[in-house]
Amino acid sequence: DRTDYVSSADPSATWVHLRIFLKDLYIISHPNKKIKGFAQTFSLDIIFIVCYRIFQRINKDVFDMIVTYSRNAFYYETDRMDIIHHSNYVRWLEEARINMMEQMGFPFQKLEAMGILVPVLSVETEYKFPVRFGDRFEVQSELTKFTGCKFSLEYKVMNVTQDKLSLTAKTSHCFTDTSLRPVRLKQACPELYEKYMQYLRGPVST
Repeated sequence: DRTDYVSSADPSATWVHLRIFLKDLYIISHPNKKIKGFAQTFSLDIIFIVCYRIFQRINKDVFDMIVTYSRNAFYYETDRMDIIHHSNYVRWLEEARINMMEQMGFPFQKLEAMGILVPVLSVETEYKFPVRFGDRFEVQSELTKFTGCKFSLEYKVMNVTQDKLSLTAKTSHCFTDTSLRPVRLKQACPELYEKYMQYLRGPVST
């Protein structure tokens, strides 16, 4: 089930656009020739298929690793300017992280039940466009670094209703025991360690 992952393009549309592009490229590079006959058409199709397969590989390995979380903004999250208070965006990032854990097949509650905590080390935000009460927003989360003890995420918060980028953000975290002593995930929770490594290698299996 890949419904919770971002696809960079509609494959059927890309198929058509790439074929048109290759045809136009041939015409530009051979201005005095026309595409005719089975051999030339077949050759263009072979080139097209190779290019499209490369695109599919890139699309699968890069864009499918961006996990999305979406809901409507609540009234209590607004401030006196009738826009979402800046502090609530940070809460949305946390909601998105919990959702990411669920999509990775390892709910946050399961990790805490093992006595492993995930404190925040740093938060960096840049506000672009406001979200208002009732607007639909979407948080796109991507794991960008994982050392076994620490990890970093990057986010984009989209105002879906207005079709605008509302926020970009970065957070860093570490794994600790209940006494807040750092732990190495490979020893403390090998199952989740493998899921993080799999995430960095390619699409998450759920």
